Amino acid sequence: MISLKSYLPVLADYLDLTPDALYERQRVLVRSGALKAVAGRGPGSGIRAMPATVTQLLIATLATDSLAETEDKTSTLGKGAAEHGLCPLTGANDFAGALELILSSVALAKKVSSIDVARSNLKATIYYTERGRRYSQLSVFGKRPVLRGLHRRSVEAHLPGQAVKEICDNLQRIVGDYPTKALFEEFEATLRGRRLLVEDR
Repeated sequence: MISLKSYLPVLADYLDLTPDALYERQRVLVRSGALKAVAGRGPGSGIRAMPATVTQLLIATLATDSLAETEDKTSTLGKGAAEHGLCPLTGANDFAGALELILSSVALAKKVSSIDVARSNLKATIYYTERGRRYSQLSVFGKRPVLRGLHRRSVEAHLPGQAVKEICDNLQRIVGDYPTKALFEEFEATLRGRRLLVEDR
């Protein structure tokens, strides 16, 4: 299994950040205890790239762009309770738990249309589709906005469903038996292809 730091260049592309900016958030989360390293040296030690650790980084980037606010807002957003007690998609009772389950399951990740976070009150909404349903379903975590705030400007972070699916697929490959070199060559080829599409537009 590869380290989280090694996966950052791939993850950063989905989040429109630089690997260095993402690593700064990783350091904040390590200091806060949200990310814990595996003891030892060499392969298998340090912080691994896995659904639980990637979940914390995704939550950090959805919650805020400020490093100074990263620790508190990541914790608050991650602990956001499911609106009706349990997430209807995953069965989790908080946002961090739901996101980790989604990144752990290709079947769940394929259902996700997008994940949106209202930064003013850290309300998260997972939009998803179910077979046989005409319209998107949603799973809400955290507080609803107060009425006096409905007329004010709001900032929302948006993670497309395609990004969720690809990150989940990446993690499945990482925890599998794929050779590390071949895995990164595949990731890099995907990133190059995406950049070419953007440049051609």
